[in-house]
Amino acid sequence: MLELSAFWLLIQYCLIGMAEVFCIVGLLEFLYEEAPDAMRSIGSAYAAVAGGLGCFLTTILNSIIKFVTCNEKEGGGESWLAQNINTGRFDYLYWLLAALSEKRKTGTKLEIQGLKPG
Repeated sequence: MLELSAFWLLIQYCLIGMAEVFCIVGLLEFLYEEAPDAMRSIGSAYAAVAGGLGCFLTTILNSIIKFVTCNEKEGGGESWLAQNINTGRFDYLYWLLAALSEKRKTGTKLEIQGLKPG
């Protein structure tokens, strides 16, 4: 395996950070423009709660992935989320996240059409 630097992850984190900034500004602008006066603060509070829940669910998912893929006790390799970027399998993690995202989109499309996701 190539010796990779952790700075390769910096690119995607910068892009995600910029995307979040633009999305949050647009979301709050939408909430203040479209919501009734009495619900403006509730809308921004819901946005903050949704962000917090997303971070909480990500922590749970990372813990589950680390527990399931960590087989050091059995003499195997390190977890997908290893501290060393050269020994971890971040490619597997990103494929799993892509599959979960696609499954979520597919399930939503089926529910809109009145079908049950399988």
